[in-house]
Amino acid sequence: MLSIGEFSTLTGLSVKALHHYDTTGVLPPADVDPVTRYRRYGAEQVRTGVQARTLRDAGVPLTEVAAALADGDPARALAAQRRRVLAEREREDRAHAVAERTLAALARPAEVRERHVPAQPYAGHVLMVRDGDDVATADDAADARFTELARSLHVEGVGPAGQFWTTMRRGPAPDAVELLLWWPTSRRLPTGWGGPGVEVGEMPGGTELVVRLPADAANERADDADDDQARGGALHPAAVALFDAVAARSLELTDQELRQTVVDDPDGGPVVELAVRVD
Repeated sequence: MLSIGEFSTLTGLSVKALHHYDTTGVLPPADVDPVTRYRRYGAEQVRTGVQARTLRDAGVPLTEVAAALADGDPARALAAQRRRVLAEREREDRAHAVAERTLAALARPAEVRERHVPAQPYAGHVLMVRDGDDVATADDAADARFTELARSLHVEGVGPAGQFWTTMRRGPAPDAVELLLWWPTSRRLPTGWGGPGVEVGEMPGGTELVVRLPADAANERADDADDDQARGGALHPAAVALFDAVAARSLELTDQELRQTVVDDPDGGPVVELAVRVD
């Protein structure tokens, strides 16, 4: 029989690791002295110990090491770990390429314009979004309500009087935001029009900062993302430029509404306009 020190030297497993492997059942000793509690290992366990050390050095999780030792197939566990490593390496390579493109785009100047907009009556829906919500399901429900609202406005004879826009504002809780989806109307509607869930009002005229980005930019950045957490990608560099302009004016962004509209650009098809009020 081999003492724990001898077994440690032969297999490369530390004494501390062997204690842990005994406690967790990964590699229990062949014998434990009932009086001294000294652990002793059999010669036949050297192979198992070396396999365990080899798999752990390769990054195989301990639970999978235990399973591999139990079923006698450490090569399969190693192959599974290799697949994980290669997949993670590919993900990191993609993330690095995205980061390079993003940083290069951020280094290029984007045109932020200032313009005056007239007052605009509107009617719309408010969608509450919280951390952890199923955004896709919420979007489907909002789309259905928004389409029905457009039909109601048409019946009323007030629109839609142009392209819809969306804004965001703080929700009633720290983990919530309100997504506002507005249709422009040809005149202001009375309070309560449209029933529950419909909000009407008038956006006052004033000055705003505006920037344009390709209409498919969000989809392109979503394609760059490869997991649920990253889905949607980083903020577009043109949008970052808008926030830079807001910061340069020392505006309190929490008191502003970021407005997003899809418009037709005669030179390049549909584009997204992002605008922030400055007065």
